[in-house]
Amino acid sequence: MYSSYYMSVVGTIIFFVVAIIVAIVGALLINFLFLAPKNEYKYKGFVLKLYQFLRFKKLFSEMLLRIMYYAMTIFITLFSFYMLFAWPFGAMNFIYFLLMLIFGNIILRVVYEFMLVKLIICKNTSEINYKLGSDKNVGDNNQPVFENFEDYTNKTEAAGGCGNYNQSADETIFCTNCGNMMKSSDSNCPNCGMPNSMNNGVNN
Repeated sequence: MYSSYYMSVVGTIIFFVVAIIVAIVGALLINFLFLAPKNEYKYKGFVLKLYQFLRFKKLFSEMLLRIMYYAMTIFITLFSFYMLFAWPFGAMNFIYFLLMLIFGNIILRVVYEFMLVKLIICKNTSEINYKLGSDKNVGDNNQPVFENFEDYTNKTEAAGGCGNYNQSADETIFCTNCGNMMKSSDSNCPNCGMPNSMNNGVNN
């Protein structure tokens, strides 16, 4: 029995150590390989949603706070009616009912708004920092940086067509017709065949 207990403890320790090592290595691989910012436009569908979820581009805290607020509001309201009819305090029941129904919900609302304001400030600060970094419009190798494909499309269309936004021959661009990634040196989009006006202009 002692031997069995000893083996169980040793097995638990070994598993604990191995699990920590695997968790650390997995976290590093996910952060530096899968979640690398350069991969954002490579992913589609479920993989893109998973990328955005792990990069905390969509926060669920606000939704959870809302649900908790609704639940607590219903609970306080129901409990106030319970105090009105169930507590053996006579005329004081009505006073307790009003205090719980009115001030209980007011206090809950103030606490919820305080938590929500802190969350919104944190969220907006992160978005501002991200946009300030994107407004430089310069990434690695002096390539333009776009916040999303719509931003890229607007700028390229204003410049005159598919990929025509001061791109060098080796840069990766988006086709403004279908959104497919292509090289700025390509004469046509390999997906939809739309001419690359910048490349055509160079060839002409």
